[in-house]
Amino acid sequence: MHEKILSQAEKLEGLMIDTLTRLCKIPAISPHNGGTGEDAKIAELEKIIHELGLDEKAKIKIEYVDDEKALNKKRPSLFLEYPGKKSRRLCILTHVDIVPEGDRNFWTLDPFQPEVRGSRLYGRGVSDNGTGLVSSLFALKALLNAGVEPEYTVNLAFVADEEMGSR
Repeated sequence: MHEKILSQAEKLEGLMIDTLTRLCKIPAISPHNGGTGEDAKIAELEKIIHELGLDEKAKIKIEYVDDEKALNKKRPSLFLEYPGKKSRRLCILTHVDIVPEGDRNFWTLDPFQPEVRGSRLYGRGVSDNGTGLVSSLFALKALLNAGVEPEYTVNLAFVADEEMGSR
């Protein structure tokens, strides 16, 4: 079973890179740090979940926290719950917000146009926390593609406001 799941994950590599690139093009910077917040990234993430077919059995919920500085006066977080054989839960938390890009003179590329160079993807938010976000989604996808029903209910939380104190 282990080999089967790894094989499925390897088949998804290109799609994982495309998904990470797609998400990192969205500057989900806190309104407390000069940005517009996470709305666009959460909306794109919800589309991706549907495209991956993870919504067929999963419950998806978007929760909002009040924030006067946010565009709609609210900050979104997305929660996905995929049923397992047992009610016990495996929870994976990642955040969708990023820090500002800083002085663009220090960048060798547009931080919001990620590029693959060699075997690495470069762009703002790739490692903090894009890879964690994408890997949690695709770990579930690989498991399901391998025909494995999760032992425990899988909860994926994609939350706002980690970079500015998680108010």
